[in-house]
Amino acid sequence: MKPLRIRLMRHEDIDDWIRLYADEAVQRNNSHDAALIPAEDLRAMNEQWLDSQWHERLMYRVDTGKGELVGFTRLSLIDWRSQTCDMGIMLLPRHRRRLGLLAAFAMYDYIYDTLNLRVVLHQVMSGVEMMLAGDRVRSLAQATSPDHCYVTGEFRTCYWWAQTKADHEAVRQRNTERGARVRQRLGREA
Repeated sequence: MKPLRIRLMRHEDIDDWIRLYADEAVQRNNSHDAALIPAEDLRAMNEQWLDSQWHERLMYRVDTGKGELVGFTRLSLIDWRSQTCDMGIMLLPRHRRRLGLLAAFAMYDYIYDTLNLRVVLHQVMSGVEMMLAGDRVRSLAQATSPDHCYVTGEFRTCYWWAQTKADHEAVRQRNTERGARVRQRLGREA
């Protein structure tokens, strides 16, 4: 398994971010902004985030240990007093499942253990099945807003939920148990 390296985004990462954000396969999972905003405006926006909004928006580059780009994550709406944030993740399509899930788990560990935040807020649009199936997203939703946004030519419902460290650890435990069952079953079949 390839180890991941997650580090704060730098100015030299902006062009990679813009290319990924403008990728047609990524647009469906984010918004249609990249198709409407010129690259130089996206660059200026990123420079502003990195230079002056770092206290309320942290952006990270995710690479394999060999330096291959996996994607970017961002923490926004950071409320240091309430210990909450919103986490977004933008991944190269080929890394959405395996490395994308590892990146998300690593970010949760960082959020809860290093930044000492207590709650991560999630917002996922209908039709986005980057890492979770649609029925799983709907089951997690604590709030739903039909036709909340218009993206890539259609109205999309948005689903919101909050996740605590205890929720994160419960998911990790379920995944560990599921992996053990699969390994045990494979061992019996060999």
